[in-house]
Parts: sequence; structure tokens; C-alpha cells
Amino acid sequence: MELKQTLQRLRAIAEPTRLRLLALLSAGEISVGELSSVLGQSQPRVSRHLRLLVEAGLVSRFRDRHWVYYRLVADTALRELLNRVLDPVTEQDPTLVADRKAMQIVKDRRESSAYTALGPSPALWPTADHARPSEAALAEALDDAIDSRPIGDLLDIGSGAGTLLKPLGP
Repeated sequence: MELKQTLQRLRAIAEPTRLRLLALLSAGEISVGELSSVLGQSQPRVSRHLRLLVEAGLVSRFRDRHWVYYRLVADTALRELLNRVLDPVTEQDPTLVADRKAMQIVKDRRESSAYTALGPSPALWPTADHARPSEAALAEALDDAIDSRPIGDLLDIGSGAGTLLKPLGP
């Protein structure tokens, strides 16, 4: 990693709102609207902070239908850096504790509305520990499953926002 990139990352981490965002994202992927709600800041303002975190290589973004979600990058060295920064303050800082509690309320609301949308059949409900794999993980799994066999026509039915088609397409 170059000095310029390291300084960009450290500057991104050193701002209070961005540090709060990183602490929230350490618990999983979250939409811009949810982050805005938890922080009590406007969506454009939160989006600007998220853009800077993406540019610094600390956070990645992806679209799922109408929503844009953010998550920490999978890079182990960056995760270790963020853990060193966040671990000492996450449990003791009143703002971060309040953010975490507010995020839990938002996640509970998200889960409740998802169950309502899925209907009364628990068989359709996702498991509590459900986690969406990254596009890279999906691409790797598909590559292993296909094992260099030729692919003909593709039809993606009911598997989300077309994420599976990207690694299979030309």
C-alpha cells in the first residue's frame, strides 16, 4: 500500500461521522436510508461520507433493487486496522452505544417488514443468521460449479436483482 492511499484511509477514519459509519458497518451491510435514520443526518450528507469511505477503499457499495447498501471491504488487513481503531471505543463511547441500539431497532423493523412482505408461511422466511455473499464469492462458487463447461442461454428467475447473471455473462 502506498503512503498516499494510507493517508487517505486514515483521514477518512479520523472524521467523527465516518467513524460512526464504520462502527455501524462493522455489524453488517446497511442501506443509506437506514444509516441516515440512525445517525439523524440527511441522506445526502450520509451519502457524501459513504462516498469518501468508498474512495478510501474502506467500504464497498452494491445495489439491491431500489436500495443501495454499504458494507466494510473484505480485506483482512483493513479489517484489522478498523478493529484496532474501533474496539477500544465501541463499548464505552455513549454515541457509538446509542448508534448500535438505534441500529438494532432499524434492523428489527426491517426484519418485521420483510416477514410481512413474505406472508404467513415461515418456510419462506430467511434464517436469523442469513448473510448475503459478496459478488466475488458468488462468482467463485459459480466458477467452481460450472468447471469450464460452456454456457448457453441464461435465465435468472426469482434470485434477486440479477447478481447471479453478472459472473455468468459475457
